[in-house]
Order: sequence, then structure tokens, then C-alpha cells
Amino acid sequence: MTKRVRQGFPELKDVPDDQLLYATWRSFKRIDQTSDSDYHRMANVFFREFDRHLLNYQFSKAGEDDVVRHRFFAIITELFQ
Repeated sequence: MTKRVRQGFPELKDVPDDQLLYATWRSFKRIDQTSDSDYHRMANVFFREFDRHLLNYQFSKAGEDDVVRHRFFAIITELFQ
């Protein structure tokens, strides 16, 4: 998963592997705690986790919320099909 995330998000190139792995784990943990686990919800969880904790709101500040959520949605859809 983290390899695919790195491919889809060149913005994460400077993020250390351990932080990326931890953010991915936290995202799945949050998803597991909800009863709503459709792909859109998953993409939103990943977006919030990565934007907030890895990139200090870089995506939000740039107004790229929807674009980035679609990128996460594409990755998740590809992984789980």
C-alpha cells in the first residue's frame, strides 16, 4: 500500500518510510473503527490523516482537497478489486 501511495503522491517523496507506514496504519485503524467503510469514506480518512499529520495541511492550504481525495479513491479502488 505505501509503495502505491508513494507512486500516486509525489508530494510524499520526502516523508520517511516509517512515518508513511504509520499514517497508513492509522488510516486503516480509523476505517476499521467505523461501520461505514465504502471507498469514498476510506479516501476521506486517508486524505485527513495524510494532509494533517504528514504534510501539515499542504493539500488543504492549496485547495486540492477534492483532487487528492479522488487520487486516494483511485488507489483504494485499484487495491481492493
